[in-house]
Amino acid sequence: MFPSNLILRTLLLAVVVIIASSIFGLIVWRGGNALGFDLKFRTIILLSLGLLALFVAGMAIGNLAGRPFEIIGILIVWIIYTLWVISPLLIIRDIISIWYKIPFLTMTIVSILWVLVGIYFGTNTKITPLNITSTHLSGIHKIVFISDIHVEAIHNTKYIQSIVDKIKKLQPDFVLLGGDLMNTAKSDYVDAFLPFNQLTMPVYATLGNHDNM
Repeated sequence: MFPSNLILRTLLLAVVVIIASSIFGLIVWRGGNALGFDLKFRTIILLSLGLLALFVAGMAIGNLAGRPFEIIGILIVWIIYTLWVISPLLIIRDIISIWYKIPFLTMTIVSILWVLVGIYFGTNTKITPLNITSTHLSGIHKIVFISDIHVEAIHNTKYIQSIVDKIKKLQPDFVLLGGDLMNTAKSDYVDAFLPFNQLTMPVYATLGNHDNM
């Protein structure tokens, strides 16, 4: 008999594959229609599974030793993510098209702007002030909490330095790093965290799932 946790993980993996394939299927179906292709159901399924396989391959390549492999893997994953991000626009386009047919050029420009806005907000560090009260704390403490830094081949030392520079300006009592320090656990990127040594306050960190891959 299979251990219960193995059965649970297998079922969870199956659910993830079904959901991911459905999203990729939507991208292929609506994207094909937007380009003027009338794709058959079997073709949509095969292409969606192909995108899923490409996504998994990109993650696997990114985990290989060597900076070139990681950059290639990141680019593949980012391309898939881009398609994923554009997919809601295709649904919006379908709804609007009931009353007004959106020109292909307009849709292309809107998609590019949509992705660029996502990249901007996804790569810029945002500071969110938050006041917390607790009976377990004596006095007033100023804390900086950071999570999901995801250091990799493209986001590394300069990215960390920009974060450290912002922390210096805030002058907290201590800093908390809440996991997922690296995108994949590689000793190559340990040195990227050296800028934290410039801070005079204590820095505490815990590991996330990406740090244990």
